[in-house]
Amino acid sequence: MDPTKWDVPFPFIFAAMFMIVFCRAGATYWLGRLAAAGAHRTRLARVMESPRYLKAIRMVNDYGAPIVAMSFVTIGFQTLANLAAGGTQMPLPRYLPALVVGGLTWAAIYSTIGFIG
Repeated sequence: MDPTKWDVPFPFIFAAMFMIVFCRAGATYWLGRLAAAGAHRTRLARVMESPRYLKAIRMVNDYGAPIVAMSFVTIGFQTLANLAAGGTQMPLPRYLPALVVGGLTWAAIYSTIGFIG
């Protein structure tokens, strides 16, 4: 579904894309927080023990919110960075600005040229 083909004004497309990424990334953050609270006994434990997830945790611990914001312009690292932010229990006052900046960037890309590739 290419949003550049939607028959609505651009601000609505942009807002829809932002809400999609805000909800998806926010849910991933909360999933990470829940997992850190004891879900290591579930299937999610495999993801949380993977080398890529452990690398994401190291990067989030080293660089914090900027890594989360920058993850929105990557392919494949965004989910792990948000999961790691939740898994390390990054405080909401630090996470939410990163989510908003990253989400606005992601929405700008995907509502304009993102679906070309």
